[in-house]
Amino acid sequence: MLKRWIKLIVLCFTVVFMHGAALAAVAVHNSFPVKLAVYTNTPAINFQQNLSILIAFDIAEPWHILSSDANNIGLPTKIVWKLPAGYKISDEKWSQEQEFPSEFGPQYGFSGKAFYQAEIIPEGNQRLKADFSVDISWQACSEECLQQESSFNFSLPISIENVFPSAEWAEVQALAKPYFEKAPQPQAMTSENDISFWGILLMAFVGGLILNLMPCVLPILSLKIVSLLPSSTDFKKARLEALAYFAGVMVSFVIMALILFVLRKSGEAIGWGHQLQSPWFIGFLLIIFLFLTLMFLDLVSFDFVFSSKTNRLSSQKGWKGAFFTGIFSVLVASSCSAPFMGAAIGYTLMQPLSVCLLVFMCLGFGYALPFTLAGFFPAFLSRVLPRPGKWMLTFKKILAIPMALTCLWLGWVLYAQLSFSSLHNQHWKAYDESEIASSVAAGDKVLIDFSAKWCLTCLANEKMVLDTNEFISFAKKNGIKLYRADWTHKNPEITQALVSFGRNSVPLYVFYQNGKPNILPQLFTFNQLIDLLK
Repeated sequence: MLKRWIKLIVLCFTVVFMHGAALAAVAVHNSFPVKLAVYTNTPAINFQQNLSILIAFDIAEPWHILSSDANNIGLPTKIVWKLPAGYKISDEKWSQEQEFPSEFGPQYGFSGKAFYQAEIIPEGNQRLKADFSVDISWQACSEECLQQESSFNFSLPISIENVFPSAEWAEVQALAKPYFEKAPQPQAMTSENDISFWGILLMAFVGGLILNLMPCVLPILSLKIVSLLPSSTDFKKARLEALAYFAGVMVSFVIMALILFVLRKSGEAIGWGHQLQSPWFIGFLLIIFLFLTLMFLDLVSFDFVFSSKTNRLSSQKGWKGAFFTGIFSVLVASSCSAPFMGAAIGYTLMQPLSVCLLVFMCLGFGYALPFTLAGFFPAFLSRVLPRPGKWMLTFKKILAIPMALTCLWLGWVLYAQLSFSSLHNQHWKAYDESEIASSVAAGDKVLIDFSAKWCLTCLANEKMVLDTNEFISFAKKNGIKLYRADWTHKNPEITQALVSFGRNSVPLYVFYQNGKPNILPQLFTFNQLIDLLK
C-alpha cells in the first residue's frame, strides 16, 4: 500500500512538472526526403479528456508523397496504430491533397508539408502509463519513387488532474490549420519527369542488351547463335526457335517481376542480385558453370539445350529447347549486373505492379533481342560466319575460357561469403552511417562506393579506377573521404541506405559535396570520374 502511494506522489510531481514544460514532439524521424514528427496536445493522459494527435510530414523539394487513398496510382500512405486495450482512434483526417500528373493518370498526395490528425479516446483504468505504437509507411516520388517506412513507440503518464495543451501544441496547430482549410498550389510536373520515365524504359532496354555481353552470358548466347547456322535455309524453324527463346526470356522476366513485387509488398527490400548474397545460390551457380565449362571442352556429354545433338532434334523439340534455353539463360544472367540496370530496377521496385512489369519487360526485350534477330535472319549469319565445320568445335572450346573464369570468380565469391572477408582496403573505410552523417554535416566531401564481390561491374570499376594509386592520390589531395559499403553479405543498414537513394542493387556511387548527395554513373573512366568530383 505504501509503495502505491509513493508511486502516486511521484506521478503527481511528474505531471505538475510537465504542466510547466514546453511540449516536444513525442517521436521524430529524420531521413531524406521525408521527415516526420509526432505531436500530442498534452504531455499526459486524463481519462476524462481525449488525446489529440498530429503527425507532421516535412517533404523535401521536389518530392511528394502519395495520399492514403488505396485507389490512388502508387502505394498509399498508411498509418497503423497499436493502442492499449480499450483505447480507440477516431476523427482521423488529412490535410488537403494535391494532384500530380503521371504517365498512368493523376496521382494525389502532398508536397512541402502535410499533416495527419486524430483523436485517441482513452479507457479509464488505474495504470501508471499508456504505451502507444504507430507504423507509418509512404511512397515518396520525384523523378523516381521510394518506398519508406518508420515505426514509433512512445509512452504517456496517466494524470488524475486536468491536463492542458502546451504552447508548442498551439504553434503546431496554427502551422497545420491552413493545410486543412485549403490546399497549397499543386506542384507542376515538368517534362523532365516524362523524359525520366521513358528514360527508365530505355535504360532497362539498353541494360538488357549489355547483359548479353557479360562473361556469364556471352558464351551461351554465342553458342546458341552459332547453332542456327544449319537452319540458314530453314527460315521457319529458325524463326520458330527465335520466338520460343524470346517467349522463354519474357516469361522469366515477368515471373521475376511478380516475385520481386510480392516480396516488396511483404516488406522485403529486394531486387536484382539479392540472391547472390546466399552462399547456397552461389554454390548452385558454381556447379552449373563448372558443368558448362566441362561440356564446352567436350569433357562431359549431355543431351542439353546447348549441345549439338539438340540442333538435330525435330522442329517441335527444337522450339521447346529454345524456350527452356531462354529460361535458363535468364537464370544464368542473374549472376551478372549490367550498366543502366541499377537505376531501372531501383525505379521499378518502387512503382505499382503495372510499371514493374513494363520495365522488366523492356529489360527482357533488350536481353532477348540479339538471338531473336539472329533467328529471324539466319541467312545473314551464314554470310557473315563460315560454314559449319570443325571451326565450331574449336570455337566452343574457346568459349570455355570465359566460362572457366566465371567459375573461378564464383569460387572466390563463395570463399569470401563463407569466410566473411570484406572489400575494404587501407584507403577505403568501412561504411559507417553515423560517421558519414557527421562528415557530411561538417561539409566534408564524401564518396560512398556501394559494392559487392558478386558484382562484376563493381569489381571492374574498382580495379580500373577506384583502387588505383592515381585515384587514391587525387582523393587525398582534394580532401575526399572514401567509404565502401560491402553488400556481399546481407546487411540491413546498407540495404536501407540503398533504398534511401532510390536503388536496391549495386553498383551505386554517391558523392556528397556541400552536404548534398550526387549519384554518379555506374560506369566511368578515370578522367570522367575526376571531372565529376571536381
